Amino acid sequence: MDPTRQVPPDSQRIAFDLHLPNETQWQPDAVEGVLYDTLPYQIRMLTNSGSSLFTPGRVLRVLPETDFDVLYDDTGELYAQRSLRVRDFYTVDSRVMRVDDPAFQVLTEQVLNPPVDRQPLSSASVTADTDPEYLTACLQLPDTVHASVRNTAFEIVNGARNPYEAVLRIESFFQTGFAYSLVVPDVPSDTDFVAWFLESRVGYCTYYATATAVLARAVGIPARYVEGFAMPAGGQPQEDGTFEYLVTGRQAHAWCEIYLNGVGWVAVDATPGYDYALPTPTPTPTATVTPRPRPTTQPSDPTPTLPPPVTADDDTSLARRVFFLLVFVGVGAALFSFAGIWYKKRVQWYKVSSVRLRAGGDAAVLPYYWRAVTGLLAKIGYQSETSDTSFGYLDRVAASDRFPQEGGLDHQLRWLADRHVAAVYGEEIPLSDDLSRAQGILATVLRLYVKKRGRFRYYLVDLPFGRLWPRRTSPPSRHST
Repeated sequence: MDPTRQVPPDSQRIAFDLHLPNETQWQPDAVEGVLYDTLPYQIRMLTNSGSSLFTPGRVLRVLPETDFDVLYDDTGELYAQRSLRVRDFYTVDSRVMRVDDPAFQVLTEQVLNPPVDRQPLSSASVTADTDPEYLTACLQLPDTVHASVRNTAFEIVNGARNPYEAVLRIESFFQTGFAYSLVVPDVPSDTDFVAWFLESRVGYCTYYATATAVLARAVGIPARYVEGFAMPAGGQPQEDGTFEYLVTGRQAHAWCEIYLNGVGWVAVDATPGYDYALPTPTPTPTATVTPRPRPTTQPSDPTPTLPPPVTADDDTSLARRVFFLLVFVGVGAALFSFAGIWYKKRVQWYKVSSVRLRAGGDAAVLPYYWRAVTGLLAKIGYQSETSDTSFGYLDRVAASDRFPQEGGLDHQLRWLADRHVAAVYGEEIPLSDDLSRAQGILATVLRLYVKKRGRFRYYLVDLPFGRLWPRRTSPPSRHST
């Protein structure tokens, strides 16, 4: 099929690999309701999704109820011309095989009508009423499949009268002695996956679907690996007599489909003890061999599947997303710049330019530095007493065994105390050099504070919340104490 060609919504050509008994074999009413049911399904999207259309069974017709066209590719997959959105819905008329009906096996065996001489299963299952090239691809196996896998397959189906009975034996084989588990050991890198699985006998749906397809192909039955959703039994009854099912990722499942001549593709689920409420994990690609989506040898020159064409609706949606992304980036950059400027000012709080604004003028800068220095010293254990003068306080601090004696910090602090007293009681206006020297003294004491308290507390607690600098006060006068 041409993957770029649009299928009209009311077309009957969306019958992918559908081969049912013709009227010369069975009357339609003898098959309808036994081999299959023809049912309408309405699918409504509850979340945004990709373009794939989920359809049960073999599709006869698709009626999109919203503004998208239905396309298909060369594998028979249906998809919308755009991504699906919340509240999109479409109706599908499908033929669903009644594989759980007891009469299905009986009628299927009659349809297959095996010859008296018991032809090989491959001859009995592959005939000219379907695409021989595709069925041949569904019989291929990788060269890495171990001989023990082929031997096991023939042992299982030995004595089967037709392909369907053979597949039922394969399904039954996995129902006994195998266990379902989401926790499985890694497959050794030098080991065939199916051979290893037949020995370990534990895995989840991906393992069983892959092994079923490989065993079926090994005995000449066309088979393919399928991934989709397994609807749990029972649904919510509606007033019009229909049933509603909620299908989520928790119902993700994998199974196998085998092709029967005159019947079509029939689902075979060999997973034992599968709980439809459990999620199915997707194996992460590693250096080990993992279950393959389709256990076949891929053609050397595969035909690429073209993506759905881009529409004006897609362009508008993309432009809208780009616009909001640019707005988000712009706002984020502005906030980051604002935060950077704010934080930089906080980091540089001890510099003269910042202190001058915070103190309220040059006359108050040196007293501010003095209060900042004594405040930091108090936070690291050098508290003042109410009876202390400025120089008396420094005498006690310098006499402490913990106070650093190197670098002349004691001398620098005494100079700052002298300038502080001169500014407060002598109303002296400090010179520019005095302000720069006072800034250096505060920077030295600040380094001592950070060393004692730790960088974490300084940068994440004290600095952001302004716990280091004194409150702003009025410029000192001769009457200030």
